[in-house]
Amino acid sequence: MWDVPVMKVGTLDSLMLLSDDLSRTDGLIESIARKAERALGDAYAASSAPGSGKGGPAPALRVGTLTVADAIKRFAWDQEQFDPQVRALAWLGERQREALCACVLDAKP
Repeated sequence: MWDVPVMKVGTLDSLMLLSDDLSRTDGLIESIARKAERALGDAYAASSAPGSGKGGPAPALRVGTLTVADAIKRFAWDQEQFDPQVRALAWLGERQREALCACVLDAKP
């Protein structure tokens, strides 16, 4: 489906540690997505309350200018920024967590 590069992981111990880290990151991503979904739903419900003059179906979620489905279909690994042959996979996982935390901080009012 996606063209993901071959990644060197080292020892079995390092692979198990990386698996644990990725599992925690996956949980964090899901938690953030659920919070964003609830916040958008609450904001839309408040704006379409009776007497607000707004209504109709909720707008479709987008990733930039793309629908979510199109963004998933067009996903491409950023080889220059996340080259697994140059950087350790643990570093890549840490970068993902940093990016997620930055998104959470940006979203807070």
